[in-house]
Amino acid sequence: MNNMWEVYKDTLGRKYPKLTENMNKGASNDDILRFEQTIGITVPDMFKRMYKANNGDNQEMLCGCILGFHLYSLDEILYEWNDWKDIPDNSDFKTSTPDGYIKKRYTDPRWIPLCDDNGSNYIGIDLDPVEKGTVGQVINFGRDEDDKIVLADSLDSFLERLCRIINSPHFSLEEYDGEDVIVLNGLYHVIDYFKSSDAIK
Repeated sequence: MNNMWEVYKDTLGRKYPKLTENMNKGASNDDILRFEQTIGITVPDMFKRMYKANNGDNQEMLCGCILGFHLYSLDEILYEWNDWKDIPDNSDFKTSTPDGYIKKRYTDPRWIPLCDDNGSNYIGIDLDPVEKGTVGQVINFGRDEDDKIVLADSLDSFLERLCRIINSPHFSLEEYDGEDVIVLNGLYHVIDYFKSSDAIK
């Protein structure tokens, strides 16, 4: 079975090699175990494989390795998770797509952020789905994300989707502030891209 994180890095590296060179060294088994003990949740195997290979990216570049979003280190995940885990939920006017897959909540302590837009809008894994959902599905959530969307049914399938996007005409590079940034079918924000009707599935 392919390690989809390595496949993703190879796919991205062919288009934008600087991003794959900008990743941190991997976390240890003990690091991941301490992370799980802190959040009180067992994370999916693909998450462990990713973080054993690369404990986030170092954020020295404007553009991050998840189609422009920076991949958090384990410590950064914990920082964000701690900020959000005790926020009172207000479920009014929240939606989820498809219906019946994601809890219609503002936040949930079992949503684990992986990356963000520097504005507290996240892509992460949902370890607390409702009846039609899958534990470990990848969703959007955060400050401005009232409409939660299932981006993929697992981290593996999310990485596969990212590879399809990179290999499509939707993926391009433009210069901003002296650096290359990823543009997705004319959009600079990957969550906005995923919400667009013509996003690559």
